[in-house]
Amino acid sequence: MEKKKFNIDFVTEFEIIDDERHLVRMKMKPDPARYELQVVHGEEMYYDKYDGIYLPTRVLAEAFRGMTGTPIYGPAPTISDLKQYLIEAGARIQEGPNSIGSLGSTLQTII
Repeated sequence: MEKKKFNIDFVTEFEIIDDERHLVRMKMKPDPARYELQVVHGEEMYYDKYDGIYLPTRVLAEAFRGMTGTPIYGPAPTISDLKQYLIEAGARIQEGPNSIGSLGSTLQTII
């Protein structure tokens, strides 16, 4: 049987577990705008409305088995004012030895 690569679109819900330690519980499920849950030959499957394929729920369960409780790390943001940061970065770029003159004006235009 030939294996094919495909994408799965998920919608994600977050529940704050511990605000101080930045712990959240993440729930992912196939995007209902793309997938329709159906029963085919007694088995629950997600029907992909775009690609016209079926994805058994047991396959998803197997793919995510063992991931419960797995930590996902993400650094806290360190830039408090993105607009000001871009202005200052554009100025530094223009002043630098390898200045890219148009980049600073492009950043100014964007913000």
